[in-house]
Amino acid sequence: MIRTLISNVCWSMVLLASLSACQGFDRLDYSQGFSRASWQQPDRVIQELDLSPNAIVADLGAGSGYFSQRFAGALPEGKIYAVEVTPELTRGLEELRVAENLNNLQVVSGAFADPKLPERVDLIFLVNTYHHIENQADYFALVREKYLKPGGRVATIDHRHDMSGIMRLFLSAGHWSDPTIVREQMRAAGFQETAAPDFLANQNFQIFSPIEAATQ
Repeated sequence: MIRTLISNVCWSMVLLASLSACQGFDRLDYSQGFSRASWQQPDRVIQELDLSPNAIVADLGAGSGYFSQRFAGALPEGKIYAVEVTPELTRGLEELRVAENLNNLQVVSGAFADPKLPERVDLIFLVNTYHHIENQADYFALVREKYLKPGGRVATIDHRHDMSGIMRLFLSAGHWSDPTIVREQMRAAGFQETAAPDFLANQNFQIFSPIEAATQ
């Protein structure tokens, strides 16, 4: 029995390790023995952002909709844009929206260099997505000029390069962001870091505002 259990665990670890770092995290069935909520702490993340009930949020790189769905539930008077760049992922998000009756969630088919949001938003939110963006300074300069409301913010959560424990097994080379480099790139895009909550053990959580707003 013990040998069978060890064998099953080993095969599970091989399967998990075979998934790409970001898609693997997002697509795992976290309800069965490996709870994402325990380390991602989505409720606390949303609470930390201190959004108004009618806030408009863009979840860039929304993946399976893990955070988009939670934002929609937390902000029933608000509006959530779940942004992805591939038809497969946008279809999945649309299926989630319909299945869960998320009337305040809209799926957006973005591009790699432009999220293509239909309006300005209060928050641009990214989880395990920042490191996939090329030319981050140019991308977020566009976001600042075209897609943020006055007083709007950008919040990024990305893997730590020194994450520990079992989570380390899922981290592929390059699938993380150095918070110092993120600050430099965001400053080049016209942003200043205004908060860096530190309650996520394996991820960096950084919040940015346009420099002119942050200094007022």
